Amino acid sequence: MNESWLYGNTDTELYKTSAISGSDATVTNTEVFTSAVALNIETGAVVDVSFKGSGATDDFTLKLYKKRSDSFESFDQAIWSSTISNAGATINFQFTIDDSYGAGFFRFGMASTAGNDTFDVDAEMRTYRLTENILSSV
Repeated sequence: MNESWLYGNTDTELYKTSAISGSDATVTNTEVFTSAVALNIETGAVVDVSFKGSGATDDFTLKLYKKRSDSFESFDQAIWSSTISNAGATINFQFTIDDSYGAGFFRFGMASTAGNDTFDVDAEMRTYRLTENILSSV
C-alpha cells in the first residue's frame, strides 16, 4: 500500500492587497489575519505567500494560528511563527499545513516587524487529501 497526495483543482485566495488587484489592506506593523480554513486529519494545505516591502528596513512576520472553532480571539497564541528577511524585492514563501498539525481551523497572521515599511501580500492556499493506492503484484 502506497500513500499519495491528491491536490485540489483550485487555489483559494486567503489575502490579497489592493496593489496586487485584491481588496485587503496593506500589511503594516499591526497584525492582520487571513480568513480561517477548516482542515481535517486527512486534509492538508500548501500555502504560498508572496510579499514585497515598500522598503528594505523592516522584516515580514508570518504566524500560524489554530483553534477547534472558527472564532479566533486577539489573545490567541500562534502555534508557529517565522520572521522572513525583507530585501525590498518580491519574496515567495511556501508553508505546508500537514496532518502533524491535526484537525482544526487555521489562519495566518502577518505584520511588519516595525513601523517603517508596509507590505503588499498575495497569499493563496491549495488543499490536498491523503489517498491510498493499493498496488497488486504481477
